[in-house]
Amino acid sequence: MQAAETGKGIPAVQACGRELPGLVLDLDATLITSHSEKEQAASTYKGGFGFHPLLCLLANTGEAMSGRPRPGNSGANTAADHIAVLDDALAQIPDAHRYGTQILVRADSAGSAKTFLTHGDLALETRTGHGLPPPRRTAPTG
Repeated sequence: MQAAETGKGIPAVQACGRELPGLVLDLDATLITSHSEKEQAASTYKGGFGFHPLLCLLANTGEAMSGRPRPGNSGANTAADHIAVLDDALAQIPDAHRYGTQILVRADSAGSAKTFLTHGDLALETRTGHGLPPPRRTAPTG
């Protein structure tokens, strides 16, 4: 983490108008189009051709923490890939920030595979106890 190495501090992340404490890791995949049959390029779920890498970014600074190159036909909710990318990202965080700092892990629905959610201490919360908010219950309308 560059911010930790420079001693400038790590900025907070804003979500829903409030500051989130600690570090925020975002896992997401993206599509990269390839116009030739390069190594591991394949048809994508959107009808294109290329790659479908999975990345982990530190939302606090925008830094890329880890990634996994994957063929274009890789599944979106592959738990093994999510686990590998998350573990690699956590390994990049200096000990002074990894231990004793709250770490929130965010992923879209592709990160909802049961194997990923129960990996390590995640089990519906992040590794440092940032619990998921309770479900909102609203009265039916109409």
